[in-house]
Amino acid sequence: DQERSTKNFPKIKQLAKQIGSRLDEHQSVASRERFTADFGYGAYTIAHSPYFTIFRSDETDSSKYGLYIVYLIDPITDTVYLTLNQGASEAGNVASKSGTKLTKKEVLAAHAEFYREAIPIPDSWSVDSAELSKELRKSAEYNVGTICYVQYDLEALENHQQISDDLEVAC
Repeated sequence: DQERSTKNFPKIKQLAKQIGSRLDEHQSVASRERFTADFGYGAYTIAHSPYFTIFRSDETDSSKYGLYIVYLIDPITDTVYLTLNQGASEAGNVASKSGTKLTKKEVLAAHAEFYREAIPIPDSWSVDSAELSKELRKSAEYNVGTICYVQYDLEALENHQQISDDLEVAC
């Protein structure tokens, strides 16, 4: 589909490169093995939910389980969310094996509330679910799985220092 060509979303590709370089800049040599990163915005067609994930090796190496940092990009509203999120597959397993009638989204929501109470969250972060457009694939799971976030306007995301500062807090 011509409209969804990645060529029509240069800011998203630029953002992925920018986040990657900021992650490299802020990590000390000693901590490089602690973090890994992955991104997906599409090869030829823009992904429905473009993302850039950062995994801490002592927590997880996958977005399927555990806690991880993820930039969620909404190409419909040109909004970017830097979030602390949780693995939806793990929540689905808990829901199916718990013997209750809980859904994956209910487990994600309950876990998000637990983490919001259990971990210190900086005042500059919103303690709520992200608000990715509902038309985006997996947006409901990403939204309800969000523990906290910082929101950016993609078009105004020129403040490299703010990205570095927020990423430093997240890591």
